[in-house]
Amino acid sequence: MEVKIEELSKVFRSHKGSHMTAVDRMSFTIPDGKLVGLLGPSGCGKSTTLYMIAGLHKPTGGHIYFGEEEVTNVPPENRGIGLVFQNYALYPHFTVQQNITFPLDNVRLPGAYGNEQDAVRSAKDALSELSLKIRRDRMALGKYEKMEGEGTLATEEEIESLRNDLESKKAALDEERDVYSIKAKAASERRRERLHRKHVASAEKDVLRGEKTLLVLEKEHADERDIELTKEDNARRQAALDKVRSEHEALERNAQEAENAYAELKARSPEQASGKAYRLALKAFKEAGKKLRSRERPVRELARIREEAPLDEERKTELEARLHEAEEALEAAKAAFEELKKSNPRQAKIANKKRLSQSEKTAIAHEMAKIVDIEPYLARKPKELSGGQQQRVAIARALAKKPSVLLLDEPLSNLDARLRLQTREEIKRIQRSTGITTVFVTHDQEEAMSISDVIVVMKLGIIQQIGKPQDVYDEPANLFVAKFLGSPAINVFDGEIKDGKLYLNGVLFDEDECYGKPYRKTVYDGKALTLDDVAEKNVDAGVDIEENPEVALQTVPSHVEEVHDRPVKIAVRPEAFGLAAPAAKRGVVPVAVEMIQHIGRDISIVGEVKEQPGNGVKVIIPSELREKVGGKEEIRLLAKRFYVFEEEGERIK
Repeated sequence: MEVKIEELSKVFRSHKGSHMTAVDRMSFTIPDGKLVGLLGPSGCGKSTTLYMIAGLHKPTGGHIYFGEEEVTNVPPENRGIGLVFQNYALYPHFTVQQNITFPLDNVRLPGAYGNEQDAVRSAKDALSELSLKIRRDRMALGKYEKMEGEGTLATEEEIESLRNDLESKKAALDEERDVYSIKAKAASERRRERLHRKHVASAEKDVLRGEKTLLVLEKEHADERDIELTKEDNARRQAALDKVRSEHEALERNAQEAENAYAELKARSPEQASGKAYRLALKAFKEAGKKLRSRERPVRELARIREEAPLDEERKTELEARLHEAEEALEAAKAAFEELKKSNPRQAKIANKKRLSQSEKTAIAHEMAKIVDIEPYLARKPKELSGGQQQRVAIARALAKKPSVLLLDEPLSNLDARLRLQTREEIKRIQRSTGITTVFVTHDQEEAMSISDVIVVMKLGIIQQIGKPQDVYDEPANLFVAKFLGSPAINVFDGEIKDGKLYLNGVLFDEDECYGKPYRKTVYDGKALTLDDVAEKNVDAGVDIEENPEVALQTVPSHVEEVHDRPVKIAVRPEAFGLAAPAAKRGVVPVAVEMIQHIGRDISIVGEVKEQPGNGVKVIIPSELREKVGGKEEIRLLAKRFYVFEEEGERIK
């Protein structure tokens, strides 16, 4: 059974009016017979998505399809799903067999002519819904045709005029926004300058500390080598201080220029500087849009009704014919059943059965227990089973009704490491043997990658990437995906794009055309809108810039900054390093070694990127290279494969 999700959203609202968007316009397709893993940290919306597929949560928006049938509003018991909860939810006073057969106690069979009755009911419901639509459209058609006859319906010329008016209002709004953004830019530049002032103070303290250390060493007539090393350190500290002072001077100039521009604006036009002109332009823009919608809607609706009316009548005729056929089939089935009752009462009783017999339920329990390999334990109580066995009982219970879709909500989180490994292999085996479309929710990336055919990486209700596990690992869409997948985690350190080239600690690291492209950074009220901001959902009611980035241009001043030279993040997987040759110049990462661990066939090197305190590095290389790295305090590593990301998370290379 293929499962298709279209624009699915879920917003939880409190009685105080605040809201939290758990899932935001999610769209993806789960192929028939595949195991799809929903992967992400706690709070990303994995379980909420699963419960919407199951029908336990009603979506705020969007659609869910099982095959060609939409099940968005279908009750959970009618969706044909099996659900395994995180805590197993077994009945402690039942045996394993009773736990497996419990869902079967509520199974209702169609009986002698139940399918025909369902077909009649379905046709009546569809016909009733269509008839209601036709009646509503006819009422609206009379209203709009009356407006057309009275000449109060908007003409194409009037609508075009209103659209032009809206465009002019938008142009005026854009102009006022650009002017008012001068204030935000001034505040932003001054904040950057103040923040950088702390870096200058820190660098100055480092220089003073080094000078004091040198004085003490000279006073105590310390070893000449120690004094020379201290002088070298002091020279490096002084160079770093000179660099941050130079950067601070540039920031101070930028801040002063922005503040001067804002002062000129205040002197020239206080209304624009205070934002009053912007707010008036925004109000005019909204009113123009409202007027256009109110005048355009009747014209649009009239055209729609006239276009759909003949199609609806055709559809109504088809549904009436379908209902007639279904009613005839029902009458025929009833007549056949009455004949069977007269000729063979015993067979008629079997044909009209509404529940499964005890022997049938027992047979299903044995069949499911055999699939999950717990047949010897059918007479035991849950407390007499291990955690892994209890989990398999829960899976067998979910499979007992032969569902079209199997849903697993973090089924391995309560197991120890050994059982988790064993049970996830069992889940994959069961899924392959049954061929059931399965959705598996987990926050453990190793679990998701090991058993999933496709993984969906989520963060705060937003899909970050969809693909085969290895493809997502090899080609992460952004920094979040790169950091979330992989064990040990990917190494991330600071780089810089300057003059269209990538540098690490001021040394050329890589050249590529992609570094020459400018980065368009949108700034709202002095605050850069990052990927985290867009995904952030825990907000109060009302319009919020981070909650609703698409309306940000109509709510606050903003401007786009094209940045060429900028800091970036370089990311390298632990296994993607090698030892750099002495002549190597590109892609070289100097690492200060803290620890070398021998782990069988591999060596794990733990350290820090030189000149980047806090940016730890973990490297895995073959054990054959142990003699080349043993006893060294610093090594040069070659990044054989690396990724480059903006600081906000977008991938550059």
